[in-house]
Amino acid sequence: MDFPHEQLIDLLREVNRDMSKYVKEILNAHDIPVSSMIIARELRNEPGITISELSRRIDMAKSHISNLVRDLEERGWVEKQPDKTDQRILRLYLTPAIGGFLAELRQEIRAAIGELVADIPADRAHSLVEGLEDIKLALADRPRRNIDA
Repeated sequence: MDFPHEQLIDLLREVNRDMSKYVKEILNAHDIPVSSMIIARELRNEPGITISELSRRIDMAKSHISNLVRDLEERGWVEKQPDKTDQRILRLYLTPAIGGFLAELRQEIRAAIGELVADIPADRAHSLVEGLEDIKLALADRPRRNIDA
């Protein structure tokens, strides 16, 4: 692999790590663990998912997810409902109360990141967007690796 590609790999890793830290600081200011936001995203994408399904999907211990869900319930953001066909199964749903908070949080994060990149000249920002779109396409087109083998 040539130098620019090696540098690109290193920069992507560093930017990803630093952006994650930056977003985590914003979440911490609201006393919200990152893992709770991951759960909220999964519940938004698949309402009615169970704790077991969440555990498999995000590769987190069920006990940890249960604790996070309990916290989200106490905030009034998540509710458990029994499955319609099997009352032993509890399904998780976001409540309307979290919708406004998530919209405000998303706006706060976008504004903060917007301030970080505001001084990048438009032509360079356009080139960055094109490069990131290329990477996104490469990821979408890649053959899936069987990590269980």
